[in-house]
Amino acid sequence: MLFIINISSIAQNIEVAEFYGTMDVMSVPLQRKDSNGNICALVRISMPNAKIDFDSESIVGAVDYDTNEFLLYLKPGSTGFKMKLNNDTEYIIDFKDFDISSVEAKKIYFMKINSDLEGIALSNYAKGMQYSNQQDYIKALPYVRISAELGYAPAQNTLGAYYASGYAVPQDVNKAIEWYLKAAKQNDATSLYNLAHLYFEGKLVEQDYKEAFKWYLKAAELGDAESQCKVGFFYRKGLGTEVNYAEAVDWYTKAALQGDPIAQSNLANCYMRGEGVEVDLVKTYEWYKKSAESGYAYAQAMLGLCYNEGVGVTKNFEEAYKWFLLAADQNEPDAIINLGIYYDNGIYVKQDLKKAFELYLKAAGLDSLYGFFNVGICYANGRGVDADYSKAFVYFEKAASLGYDMAQLNLAIFYENGYGTEKNIVKAKYWYGQAASQGNEQAKQALKKMQ
Repeated sequence: MLFIINISSIAQNIEVAEFYGTMDVMSVPLQRKDSNGNICALVRISMPNAKIDFDSESIVGAVDYDTNEFLLYLKPGSTGFKMKLNNDTEYIIDFKDFDISSVEAKKIYFMKINSDLEGIALSNYAKGMQYSNQQDYIKALPYVRISAELGYAPAQNTLGAYYASGYAVPQDVNKAIEWYLKAAKQNDATSLYNLAHLYFEGKLVEQDYKEAFKWYLKAAELGDAESQCKVGFFYRKGLGTEVNYAEAVDWYTKAALQGDPIAQSNLANCYMRGEGVEVDLVKTYEWYKKSAESGYAYAQAMLGLCYNEGVGVTKNFEEAYKWFLLAADQNEPDAIINLGIYYDNGIYVKQDLKKAFELYLKAAGLDSLYGFFNVGICYANGRGVDADYSKAFVYFEKAASLGYDMAQLNLAIFYENGYGTEKNIVKAKYWYGQAASQGNEQAKQALKKMQ
């Protein structure tokens, strides 16, 4: 397969700048002989930062002399040779083009090749990404590989991603890391992020938050917004480093100012909770709004709450409903719950208990704790659906197992009275105890009566 379309296009990137023979005769240590015992001619090829493969019957041997020069031994009388540059298209050198009919034994010749390696790398990468964007990774691979081998950092990162994901190559995390590291050495922020993500996710390698933090920090220091957000997250949670809310705010702010919606939302959380900064509900609202306007579903749900509760802004149920709806369209569970509450109670919209139940059920389908609980309430009270204690019990149990004290309380009541399940005082006491341990007063009172 030819990766640069034709010889003329490769010729635009490669040219023989000089080729000439000298009067010099090779010293004995440099000499080599062909199969007939004849001393070869020596062609010293100067070309920086390149990999050259030679192919010709006239070639006796080729040596990488140093990073900038190749020694090519040719049979006396040879008129040329073939070479491939960085596994690219074959390029034919004909000595006649340089007024030399053939090379002579023992003589030294010098060839200087000018090459726009960057141009070759960019053109191959661009072609590879055309196929990659079409998810045709098999066609993309050779172009990406050529560019990567030429040292182009984005291509090295992409090739690493292919190995990490198994695109067009067998999945191989070691090769993925190898290529990510090549790009990382060139301060490629994306490869640094990808390295960090391998250790953060812990699927292809053993999870290592300290290692993940190290690579995220390197990318963050290069200005990568996603990495800055991750560094903020690691400082807030104490992953791979000590908890430091002030550092978290600092990194969230850097990313937020670059427009990263997750960082903007996380920064809003900090201002709301007073973590690393003074509580500032106006800034809470402002950062949620910026994030929400970028389409981040969680921030849209939180912005809806700001309007619903009057956090940093005047209460506005119409605006709250609008943002809940936008977030719900992205399957954000809390937004779906809040829409359900609006229909359940007739807030801004006409009361519709069936619609409320459907929304709660949708949230439950997304494993929402409050979705489970509210579906249980609907079944227990026949609200928007026929009453069914057995189904209510199932949903209370789901929410209780996730630690919600009100669900634990209701589950205890169901066990105590045999609603939707067999009466079981031992289990009733257990669940009252679970709710009471979280400070639930009703559970505490019920537990006292049972003792």
